[in-house]
Amino acid sequence: MQNFFIPPSTLGPPPHPLPPSSYNAVNGVPSCANDWLLGDLLRDSWGFDGYVTSDCDADKDVWSSHNYTKTPEESVALILRAGTDVDCGVFMTQYAPSALSKGAITESDIDTVLKRLFRVRLRLGHFDTRGPLDSIGMKDVCNDAGRELARDGARQSIVLAKNLNSLLPLNPRKITSAIMIGPNTFLNNTVSGARHRALVVARMHARTHARNNDDATAVQPLSPAPFLLTPLPL
Repeated sequence: MQNFFIPPSTLGPPPHPLPPSSYNAVNGVPSCANDWLLGDLLRDSWGFDGYVTSDCDADKDVWSSHNYTKTPEESVALILRAGTDVDCGVFMTQYAPSALSKGAITESDIDTVLKRLFRVRLRLGHFDTRGPLDSIGMKDVCNDAGRELARDGARQSIVLAKNLNSLLPLNPRKITSAIMIGPNTFLNNTVSGARHRALVVARMHARTHARNNDDATAVQPLSPAPFLLTPLPL
């Protein structure tokens, strides 16, 4: 982790982007409740001075999936004191009041989080007079400049490790169909990181093509996920 995953996160001048605490555990400790990861490394070593937001429902996972604590209130205490400030979900909203009333957390723990949040909001000018960000409206959403910026980012991020026999780009004059095959065809959430609208559309197109064309066949092997062998027109 120190050699491969951490270095890219430290590139560029500070302050670094607001990091999410993720679903996994590091050295047996869930990321959202990991004081070494969020405290020793992120804040003390890197000098991070922002706030940390959990990945969606990752706070809840500390208790319900990792089974790291006996009660949700214990998870709330560990999460806050480790350094996760914002919950993308409802776990903290649901259990922080009972954690406070039972003495698992204190008002000082809450104050620490609030100070981090409002420091960032002050830097962003949320309490200043009307500024440049306030002029951004719906006309700026999905406009030509934004779409071209997204395309350029996609183009610059593509990495081709090996182009065996100059296979790519595909020549539509020579290759008239493609095959979607294997169980990964059905792993919408896994393959696309739960942002799966485009993949769902592609899979629906494949299924429609399979139903409407004799040259496409869907088969069910001895596995939880069916294989889909679908020649798709390019």
